[in-house]
Amino acid sequence: MRSVKGLLGKEVRSLSGSHAGIVSGLLVDPSQIRLVAVLVTRTGLFRSQQMIYWQDLIPSDTHLTIESQAALRPLNEIAPDWWGTHRRPGLWGRPIYDDTGRFVGRLSDLLIDRLGRVVGCRVSDGALKDLLTGQTELVGTIGVKGDGEGLELVGAGRGQA
Repeated sequence: MRSVKGLLGKEVRSLSGSHAGIVSGLLVDPSQIRLVAVLVTRTGLFRSQQMIYWQDLIPSDTHLTIESQAALRPLNEIAPDWWGTHRRPGLWGRPIYDDTGRFVGRLSDLLIDRLGRVVGCRVSDGALKDLLTGQTELVGTIGVKGDGEGLELVGAGRGQA
């Protein structure tokens, strides 16, 4: 499992070793409950933001790799229903409910497998409570709540993050 927030700030390089940019945002498709792309800010004289589809990335512990600069895609390919860290309502802070409809907390991070499928999440109960007791990590089946705004946990196991 990989933390989605842990991808923010990582360098993106091409196989040739050239610098492609820094991960500056994330895009999740709520209909598939998976990470579909990352936003990359290209540095240099002309800063620009583009996206890279998750399937075009090779993740490692220190950076992300793409085959070539051709993997960088324009932002107009972002679907309007994808949840992102760069727009409102954003990805973080969405309400999370258990399978009985009880409010559990707010989304603070997603846990994904190597294919980008969401396999769990970290839940915040507020900054003070998070500092005192830590965040709760929930692993299990996750779906989008009927209102399309929150997440619903089905058969999730709890742990402390």
